[in-house]
Amino acid sequence: MQVYVETTPIISDKTKSRAWTALQVVMGSLFLAACSQITIPLYPVPLTMQTLGIFILAMMQGGNRALGSTLIYLGLACLGLPVLAEGTRQAFWWLLPSAGYLVAFPIAAYVSGKMIEWRARPRLWWVLLSHFTGLCIIYTLGVLGLMRILSFEQSLMVGVVPFLPSAALKLIMASSLNGLFLRWKQR
Repeated sequence: MQVYVETTPIISDKTKSRAWTALQVVMGSLFLAACSQITIPLYPVPLTMQTLGIFILAMMQGGNRALGSTLIYLGLACLGLPVLAEGTRQAFWWLLPSAGYLVAFPIAAYVSGKMIEWRARPRLWWVLLSHFTGLCIIYTLGVLGLMRILSFEQSLMVGVVPFLPSAALKLIMASSLNGLFLRWKQR
């Protein structure tokens, strides 16, 4: 005589999926916090690896998750945790000269991630364009944030010009990583 017992899992697949997504988003915010610690001090805004982190999050997580990661990152900053550039603890980060850049991170991550998601197999030029679009958002809002304390010309000179060489390098690095990521993802 055979007895069949029907069991139901304690944790559903849907719950596992949500938990995995939440873990990815939290890990993305911690990755961004780590990127902010790699800095070259400049005044009034330091040079960091955060934009590269934004591009990598957009590429690996897509628009929605990258948006969530950056919002959690800003939430951690609001709690006064040392996640900002150079380990700065500032719960009122929106008062800093870098506030425009920080506000731009979620927008840039979302837009860049969504642009990459629009293509099933995005080509290099498309990835470069999506990251460049995100970079334009970051610099535009960054300059607008700096204009609270500086003129428009000064904001461009201290908020964009010194960052252009590293921005080009970050765009190339992130776009190159995209090819590796796509090959790994398709395995």
